[in-house]
Amino acid sequence: MNNVTNETILDVINLLDIWKKIAQYKKVFWSIFFVIFIIGVLIVFSIPEKYNFSMVIEIGRSPDEMGRNVLDINDNSNRKIDSSGDSYGTKIRKVFYPKAVRAYNLQAVKKVYENDIQLAVENAGSGTVLMSINGPLKNSDEYKFILHEIVAYFADDTKAYIDYRVKTLNTLKENLERRLVEVSDFYKSMLSYGLVVGKKKSKDNVNLESRVLSMYLNDQNLIMTQLANNISTLQAQIFGTYNTRIISDVVVSDKPVGPPKYLLLVLVIMASFFFAFFGVFLGAFVVNLKNRQE
Repeated sequence: MNNVTNETILDVINLLDIWKKIAQYKKVFWSIFFVIFIIGVLIVFSIPEKYNFSMVIEIGRSPDEMGRNVLDINDNSNRKIDSSGDSYGTKIRKVFYPKAVRAYNLQAVKKVYENDIQLAVENAGSGTVLMSINGPLKNSDEYKFILHEIVAYFADDTKAYIDYRVKTLNTLKENLERRLVEVSDFYKSMLSYGLVVGKKKSKDNVNLESRVLSMYLNDQNLIMTQLANNISTLQAQIFGTYNTRIISDVVVSDKPVGPPKYLLLVLVIMASFFFAFFGVFLGAFVVNLKNRQE
């Protein structure tokens, strides 16, 4: 077996030799080209054109300050339903179960929007929010519904927020009152134990009774102070609910977003030529290299 030198490899990679091989294997070249081209065309035309669905709302803690800021939620949250970072498994599921996956993605977008808007309102107080989602026109009702659901989440949040806080407040009061009773019973038992030690109230018994009552009153004051502080905090939160107003209802873009079909077809043709050249070149290179080694 002969050794393969750098000069031999350079001879194999000679451009003229490559063109000769392409001419020699032109059937293979065009076969690879048309296979890649057909696959690319099918993919391009299977992808639905996406339109932008946008909505503008005002939201804030105080109605007097509505619209003073433009709330920045992740670069205006121009969220795309189909993420380019999806795994292969997710991409396959989108092909075979598009409706289920689309519904899952929409709910995920809805949740992220709710979290981002809430965080932005807490930081800025109030402001204007632009929400937008990109998706196929045939599913426009779903996207419009999701955007209105996000608004409803904050609009209906006032009552839900108050109900939740009132329930929390009542639970807290019950827990603290129960604790107060337990503390009272504990100190009473200590007092009874100290007084039973002697049949008559000695000076030590009187001092013990006084100390126990003092400890009890101090604990009672601490508990009531804690209860009052928690009530004040919760009441402040109750009056800090959201105010929501729709400035612009859902608007659908006139033209689809993203690259046009003809541009994608040009890319498919370029990719087909590239893979065809690469396939013939690689095959010719391997065959020639194998022949030189023998």
